[in-house]
Amino acid sequence: MKVFSKSMMGSMVALATIALFGACLTDENDKPQLIIDPIEPYVVLDTAGVASIPHLESYSEEEFRQHIVGRCWYCEATYEINDKGVALAMNIWKDMIGMGPTHYYFDADSVTMFYYDDAHANINLGRRTKKYAYSYRAADNGVYINGYRQWQIVPPAKGDNAYLSAVDFIGTRSDHSLSYGWSTYRALSAREMHALCNDYGLTARP
Repeated sequence: MKVFSKSMMGSMVALATIALFGACLTDENDKPQLIIDPIEPYVVLDTAGVASIPHLESYSEEEFRQHIVGRCWYCEATYEINDKGVALAMNIWKDMIGMGPTHYYFDADSVTMFYYDDAHANINLGRRTKKYAYSYRAADNGVYINGYRQWQIVPPAKGDNAYLSAVDFIGTRSDHSLSYGWSTYRALSAREMHALCNDYGLTARP
């Protein structure tokens, strides 16, 4: 069991993304099936430990506003990135203690996070929400909150508006190093969004 503290050239990236998250569709399940390469690094870490995808295809602010804003993005899985830039093969939320995935609802200038807070587990089972101002920078496909990059978005395939992947800031470890993951998100339907809000104690959508 894991315990966390909260606190590359266009085609190259495309090939890397396909290798890391292959979209295998079946008649029974039309969700992309995640395929992890346990050896090949797709992410670089700078001297401060910040994870980035090099030479990432640009995702314009117009595309961000059109496809991301006004929707709730539900985290289905996160694969931790090690210090060599390799995404590990196990979803970190499996058997996690004290922390859970964060889901995001974006409006034009703020984002609502749906998350688990172990310190308040006695209130609504620890399910909490918090709203932050954010900015989007097309220069690095980055969603910035409180001055740090929370997401670096991997542009989805043309016509795929239901799923997205991002290098995701998870938190800070006990040794003060930064933890990042490669996360996959699914856009919720209006009904699913309503149910999520109910689960997290919101009487209306953000």
